[in-house]
Amino acid sequence: DVFTFFAAQGAFVTVDFFSPTDSSGYPGLMPRIDLLRPNNTQVSTVNACTNTRLDNIPVDATGTWSVRVRENPNWAGCGYGAIEALRTGVYTLAVCLSNTPPVPIEYGEPILSSFASDCFTVNYSFTGSVGDVVSALYVGPTTTRRIRMFDPSGVEIGVSGTGVTVGIFDEVLAANGTYRLSAEALNDSVVGSFGIGLSELDDVVPIAFNTPLNTTIGQLAEVDLYSFSATAGSFVTVDYSTPTTVSGYPDHFARMDLIRPDGTIAVTNAACGNFRFDNVAVNQTGSWTVRVRTHEGWNGCGYGAIIALTTGAYTLSVCPSDGASIPIAYWQTVAGAFAADCQTSNFSFIGSVGDVVSALYVGPTTARRIRMFDPAGVEIGASGQGLTVGIFDEVLTANGTYRIAAEALNDSVVGSFGIGLSELDEVVPIAFNTPLNTTISQLAEVDLYSFSATAGSF
Repeated sequence: DVFTFFAAQGAFVTVDFFSPTDSSGYPGLMPRIDLLRPNNTQVSTVNACTNTRLDNIPVDATGTWSVRVRENPNWAGCGYGAIEALRTGVYTLAVCLSNTPPVPIEYGEPILSSFASDCFTVNYSFTGSVGDVVSALYVGPTTTRRIRMFDPSGVEIGVSGTGVTVGIFDEVLAANGTYRLSAEALNDSVVGSFGIGLSELDDVVPIAFNTPLNTTIGQLAEVDLYSFSATAGSFVTVDYSTPTTVSGYPDHFARMDLIRPDGTIAVTNAACGNFRFDNVAVNQTGSWTVRVRTHEGWNGCGYGAIIALTTGAYTLSVCPSDGASIPIAYWQTVAGAFAADCQTSNFSFIGSVGDVVSALYVGPTTARRIRMFDPAGVEIGASGQGLTVGIFDEVLTANGTYRIAAEALNDSVVGSFGIGLSELDEVVPIAFNTPLNTTISQLAEVDLYSFSATAGSF
């Protein structure tokens, strides 16, 4: 069998052969495939005992090319024996240009596409500038062999692996001009729809500290970018949560990246539910970026390959772990409130050597913990988790400003609380046999009383 197609010099072509397995488990046909130029000289050939292809062959002459399909002359040596039925059979042949006309795509605008055959390549073009930091994301349900990125001169500058969700991330463009992005179908796979998205690292939305942002991944291959300013030496927590659907599974499975001002990734993680980057050390001053996209393993999270899992609602919060402190003094109780479940509320007090200090946290909001830090920033005490927790009888070893940090509990309801500070020597004398009527009038209030006693008494 001979088939023809027209191709122009400079293109690339893939020729794909598929023959179904018969009821006995044999290939329908074991082929020899020849690809011939317009002058009938042979460009490429293959003898195969099963499905095969001639992959990405450069077209070096303009005109009518030919594909010749016949039986493999070595068919009897394919391991099935000299069965005459193997010399004939049905097959499917597909010829696919690797550089079909590109579809324009812009930063931040995902596009839905589809593969018509398993040798199909879909091309996209975008305008890039020197210094742009560009990422491309492919999301199925159709599996791709790979996606590739080419600069204006046609040189490949990035390539992904194979999968249902793959990407090319943080490519720094070195030239101004038109770039090409290609998505390739996977050989011998089911073809169908997919989404492709393109993002640029500076195309961000500012996000406020301690302010949950409710939003969605609304399209296949959407990438959401958020920015915040941070100073080297500080700490930050980034929290991602997604609601549970009426069907009982999380609405969206995400990968999240925390990116430094210089474009390097500080932390990355993908999860099949809620997760956070906890108390990450900020080691560069400037604008940091949070990137949210679909988890590349979304179809392996235990809920099946439900396409609805590739989009969905989520809440993102960014919380500085050592933000501005609220002054608190011995015997003072301060009311506080958490606005986000990653928030840390800080309180500062002046302490002296030998002070015996206690801090008490009282809800109704549950705390992850409270922590106490000395003037050098070293943690000297920590509580457990609860509605009412404390750090008790810490003996201070330096003069200076101390810090107490109250941390909200992940995935909990946020709201109000009280924090109280006491020092063991600041007491009220209480007389023997004299009832004292008083009150605990504020959340986290601590009252201290003293009396003198002699050893041996009761």
